[in-house]
Amino acid sequence: MESKKTGQLFVTFYGIGHWHFGKADRVFDPGTGLERLRTTVFIVIFWFPLIPTGSYLIEQRPGFFSSKVKMIEKPPLNWRQVFRVWAAAGCGVIAVIWLLKYV
Repeated sequence: MESKKTGQLFVTFYGIGHWHFGKADRVFDPGTGLERLRTTVFIVIFWFPLIPTGSYLIEQRPGFFSSKVKMIEKPPLNWRQVFRVWAAAGCGVIAVIWLLKYV
């Protein structure tokens, strides 16, 4: 049986660790103040999501850096979400390089 644990979600000061990216199928419950969503956990180096370790259905309190999550289910890896995260991160890197070069 495959583990459903997301592991410790953290990113150090130097941008190394595990973090979840992407928020698909998001549903907010105003009664509990929790949102339920599909997300993918990546190994992060220099704040860049490199290696996906799994997709998860989680519950969390809404927030930009919500690290306390409750695992609901572990579906198969969502490659569509992985490619979207990589594309967004790549565009961010290109934007930073462009800004450093021309500004």
